[in-house]
Amino acid sequence: MSLSNAPKDISEHPKQGSVIDPVDKTKLEQDVGRKLKLYGVINAFKQSRMPSNEQIDSTLKYVLQHSPVPENELSSEGKKLIQDSRDIIETMRLIVKEKNRDELFQNFVWHTRDTDFDQAKKDPNDIIPVDKAKAKSDGEQAVQHLRALFSLILTNAEVRKLLSDFSVIGRDLLARGAEKAAEAARPDQERLRQVDESAPKDQFVTEGGRTAGPNETPVLEAQIPGTGHTIRQHPRDDLGTGATVVTDDGRTMSGSQAMGEAQSKANDLADRAQTEAQHQKRDVETTVNGDFVPEDRETLK
Repeated sequence: MSLSNAPKDISEHPKQGSVIDPVDKTKLEQDVGRKLKLYGVINAFKQSRMPSNEQIDSTLKYVLQHSPVPENELSSEGKKLIQDSRDIIETMRLIVKEKNRDELFQNFVWHTRDTDFDQAKKDPNDIIPVDKAKAKSDGEQAVQHLRALFSLILTNAEVRKLLSDFSVIGRDLLARGAEKAAEAARPDQERLRQVDESAPKDQFVTEGGRTAGPNETPVLEAQIPGTGHTIRQHPRDDLGTGATVVTDDGRTMSGSQAMGEAQSKANDLADRAQTEAQHQKRDVETTVNGDFVPEDRETLK
């Protein structure tokens, strides 16, 4: 059997059983419940137990709907501050809802709760011996994956559109600042209008400037500056040596063949330069030792 609430009486002659400040048992129980719940939340955080997305969303909704201050008594600047704070909280709700839909952050914190950071200060080879051949193989595989990723980025239609837009805008700015070269450098209005158009999504440009199919790996293609040669690099082939080079006369060769041909030309030029230098050296020695005098030069009498 629970006792009734004691009456409040602050007169000079209070009644029997009255108190100055009576306690509302309902409010007391609610207050104790909130404190216990807060203690449970803090204890859960200490144990790396993060709230679920539903709990986070419920908490943020409560904060949005219950202002900590009476808004009617605020100035216009204060009301704007409250509204900006609500916009930030609403943005946080959307981030949790859309970017953390699978609760990856909570799972990451939970699965890394027992991580021993003291082990990270030691030499990894002392803890887990690493096979050098395996490490080299993993490194080569990582480089191949990065090369494939870089190739996909460069062949993506949206990235190429962005780079083209940068070029057009840069030329426009350059033309505005340089009056003499304005006509030659300024892009036409049609090119400027295309800057505002969005690039096609999920499209990749492969060799020949065509759009790659759904099951086709895009091949990066670029023209060598100053020449009519074109180089094509498949992301799965070795960088450089595995490329395909198409010359201006339509001849096709592998990257290793092109490098060998370039090296051969460089060696030929070096040999020719060395031979020419030797000829020049012999001519100078012959002129000096033989006291050679040209025919058009007057002799002293």
